[in-house]
Amino acid sequence: MENSLKEQEKLGIKLDKSQLIAGVQDAFADKSKLSDQEIEQTLQAFETRVKTAAQQKMEKDATENEAKGKAFRDNFAKRRA
Repeated sequence: MENSLKEQEKLGIKLDKSQLIAGVQDAFADKSKLSDQEIEQTLQAFETRVKTAAQQKMEKDATENEAKGKAFRDNFAKRRA
């Protein structure tokens, strides 16, 4: 769970750990404050948010890596010339 939270933080998604723990405790005590439908909707929205953030990060990283690769190739070509 901690690793998952850290990965989400890398994507710019920060969850309130105290609220998350309280929700887990409520679920185990069968005292959920949300209906099953609300839980499902919340989880779906969160999953969409995580996927979108991951896709944006991947695209950003790809653009940066492409630029770094081009700079490396250009520099290498200059040294060989």
